[in-house]
Amino acid sequence: RATGQTSHLAVPNGRDALILEVCDSAGPVRVASRPGTLAELHCSATGKIFLSYLYLNRLHEYVEAALEKRTPNTITEAHDLEQMCEQIRQAQYALDEEEYHMGVRCLAAPVFDMRGDVTAAIGVTGLTSSFLREQIPAVRQYVCRAAGQLSTLLGNKHST
Repeated sequence: RATGQTSHLAVPNGRDALILEVCDSAGPVRVASRPGTLAELHCSATGKIFLSYLYLNRLHEYVEAALEKRTPNTITEAHDLEQMCEQIRQAQYALDEEEYHMGVRCLAAPVFDMRGDVTAAIGVTGLTSSFLREQIPAVRQYVCRAAGQLSTLLGNKHST
């Protein structure tokens, strides 16, 4: 609610991110997948979290299968995906910049369990016309804080 965008919780599900829960924005136009939707890892923000933290050592395996180039912005090359995963791990959040759907931006942060493993991701999705580039730092703070709080509830002692 604080971001004005739609939020969702996803978990890893093989080669996809499974959307478990969605909290729609209050606005008249909503952009979101529904619970039960499977989103490809390489082009969704929550999926990128899982690639970067859980599947990084198997990235080449993942890329061996033909990756769908859903938009002109979709990253499908192994080297580019490796660089992207490194940036995500350093920043501790992922962006989907019109990679899954044109006109849609998503930001996601990892949720860690008591062992320090990523077990889920929290994401915020909106139209690029309402989730503006300049809003990314503020939205990142909200999403990372929510992911940290959920991590703490799951027993992770290092979350803030």
